[in-house]
Amino acid sequence: MRRSLVIAALTALLLASCGGDDSDGSEAAPGSSTSTTAATTTTGESEPEPNPADALCRDLPVEPYEVRKALLDAAGEEAAAEAECPDLVADLEAAIEIERTAAELRGVSLPAELLCDESELELTVTNDREIPLGIAGAARRHPEDTRDPAVRVGAEFVHWRIEPGETVVLTIPLPQGGYPSCSAGFEMFVVDERPIDASVPGVVADHDQASDDPEVWFPATIDVEREARRATDPTGIALTEDIRSAQYSRLVEEIDEPNPAIDRPIEYGVCKVLPGPDERHVAVVYQVERGAYSFTDENGEVVDLPEDRLVAVGAFRRGADGRWRWSMRSMLLDGSA
Repeated sequence: MRRSLVIAALTALLLASCGGDDSDGSEAAPGSSTSTTAATTTTGESEPEPNPADALCRDLPVEPYEVRKALLDAAGEEAAAEAECPDLVADLEAAIEIERTAAELRGVSLPAELLCDESELELTVTNDREIPLGIAGAARRHPEDTRDPAVRVGAEFVHWRIEPGETVVLTIPLPQGGYPSCSAGFEMFVVDERPIDASVPGVVADHDQASDDPEVWFPATIDVEREARRATDPTGIALTEDIRSAQYSRLVEEIDEPNPAIDRPIEYGVCKVLPGPDERHVAVVYQVERGAYSFTDENGEVVDLPEDRLVAVGAFRRGADGRWRWSMRSMLLDGSA
């Protein structure tokens, strides 16, 4: 369910004071005269609203990404063309296009083949899309009769750029688990090297999420995201999910959906950091320890979640504001305790 962003225009309403009768309520004496002075009301003229083009240039430098999108849509193409801040408008339009392109990856699979032996998995992937893509995921070894995460072992992999029409062959060493079967899963993200994202223009975040230390920024990113979900605030999603992520639009659309386990105790730890093609891209292998938790579902049934531990990989991009955001959502490597 998509959350609607309502942008209200605040209109000043001038309430005139009405004059009243100053008498004490007694009747006038015979022969006396009574005069009444009519109260006058002065209505001031409210300041005219700025034209849509001026309003865009006033608001685009300061508002969150989801609000800026709604402002641009409400202003219309004519106002956007007339605005005297063409760079701000152009960057926002480019960000929206990147987001739309990434959303089109949802539910899409790239042609892939895999082979595995006792020591490694060979994954062949072809980018049949018209844009450069990155992939990140997990190769796993497990018994043939189950893919239960409690018994599988895996290894992470990231390939930061596959050109349109290109085929890549990835060789991924596998843990020696002694299991005869293997599988691989990955998610895609858009590769667009322009410095365009959901950041508020010109703002550098003074927040742990903008730290250089993954041990600091990774749990801070999780905390910001959980708070956004508690508050059902789509502007908070733009602080933690890159617009190049295939999941960005889904997370915004689903922000209003009930999440009964949002307050489940969770602890995150960084296991490994995989460098990207530059200092603004990394992948993180991390573990999640989730505590036992109970809640009542929409049918009135009590659901008991046991404590568990997961190991996963995610890819991240650092935005113009210094915050790290997910490029690729979690892919489980190992669910064993």
